[in-house]
Amino acid sequence: MRQKSIIFTVLVLATILLVGCGEKEAEKQEVIDKPIVVTDTEEKTVVEEPKCKLTTTTTGKTTICSSGCDYTTVTSAIENGFTDMIITDCGEYEENVVFKEDGTVLDCQSATIKGANVGDGVYMPNVDNGELKNCKIDGFNFGVHLLSSNNNKLMNNDLVGNNQGMRIKLSSDNLVEGNTIKDSNDDGMTLITAAENNMIKNNEISGSLLTGITVTSNKNTLEGNTIINNGEEGIHVQAQDTVLRNNVLKDNDEQGLTCKLARTITLEGNECEGNAEGACDGCPADNCNSQSC
Repeated sequence: MRQKSIIFTVLVLATILLVGCGEKEAEKQEVIDKPIVVTDTEEKTVVEEPKCKLTTTTTGKTTICSSGCDYTTVTSAIENGFTDMIITDCGEYEENVVFKEDGTVLDCQSATIKGANVGDGVYMPNVDNGELKNCKIDGFNFGVHLLSSNNNKLMNNDLVGNNQGMRIKLSSDNLVEGNTIKDSNDDGMTLITAAENNMIKNNEISGSLLTGITVTSNKNTLEGNTIINNGEEGIHVQAQDTVLRNNVLKDNDEQGLTCKLARTITLEGNECEGNAEGACDGCPADNCNSQSC
């Protein structure tokens, strides 16, 4: 009887040990499954931001991704007549995208359209009421090129390392907002040849080899843009009826702003500091001093 009691006691202890180990394993697994965080030197927990943000709403849209979507390239979707497209992964797409129909919409969701320094990243010829948003466009002659296209929206795109970030020609009433244009080998952006009534708003343009923005067409508004560290002027205006409002023009290698043949130009609340050759050249004297233009 005593021997049986001893055996029973041993079995109970073994069971308790096994349960305890199981609980430890569960706790260990729970820690592994938790999101990875980065802790700085002050022991503050910082959650890493995702490299791209993908939507879960694709209803009614043509999906594009490397596999498992409607198409694997933007071009193939366009060639098959689709106009409302969304990229659902964070990959690189080596193609020259050409919008062909009015109302075409492309949301890249931070995916990259990548080139080899030739052609246009996204070319929009004779297209009205289109949208291009959330695209990274890298390594083209023109990152985005509008030609004879009106009432389009170009929003929240990153145009990096193109010969020219954006060209708008013969195109009117377009909204260009919230874009980043960096490290262009020419001008960051140009508005030329009857590109009128365009709103260029809240963009950041930096690191251009030449001028941040060149405007040679009439009746455009540049508002709330940050234009810094470009190789020539921040903004060059050679046009009439141009409005420059609340822009920041800093640390450019020539003037913050130059005005040539710009007899009717409105300057309001622009900041011009740290430009190597002064705030402005050729602009209305009452709007220009060491800190404003």
